[in-house]
Amino acid sequence: MRLESQIVAIDQASLLIRYRVTNPGTDPVMVCDALLAIKPSGASQPDPERVYVLPDGEDGASIGKFIPVMPEGVLREAPEVPLFREVQPGTVLDGVARLPIPVRAYHPYVHPPGRVEVRLRQLRLTIGYIEHKLVPPDRNLMRPHAGFFVPRYGNGVRYQKHLSNTLPLQGAGLPAIW
Repeated sequence: MRLESQIVAIDQASLLIRYRVTNPGTDPVMVCDALLAIKPSGASQPDPERVYVLPDGEDGASIGKFIPVMPEGVLREAPEVPLFREVQPGTVLDGVARLPIPVRAYHPYVHPPGRVEVRLRQLRLTIGYIEHKLVPPDRNLMRPHAGFFVPRYGNGVRYQKHLSNTLPLQGAGLPAIW
């Protein structure tokens, strides 16, 4: 599996990243490609531009699409589970990630305290994926949902792997509020 990414646009309101996940293997893989946006009514819809965002060191942010591990002691009615797409052998998945400016933390289980303003100098992009061949046949892992697949949380976390790369931010960087 290979991840390539680049920052393609920055304006006053947002930063846009395009990424490509390549499956050079001989078996299909499931690649995380969208998070769910929850409406005030409680309804959800896929948001292929949304990413999780957390501080990473003094001047970086970790961003990505993957199944976040629920920390011990966190009580939720249901764990948050993103959406995956199947990528056949020898093919690619092209995706996008958009960060609002100023960058703010977004994660279902981690909420940085306070309002600390920082300048970001780099972003670390992480994309989760699951190899079909590593999942035992008796494990029910994926179900279809709105053109995507939703993993069962426990098995998804267990079999998920990550691709990651770093994107340096030029000039004065980006403002972030943690």
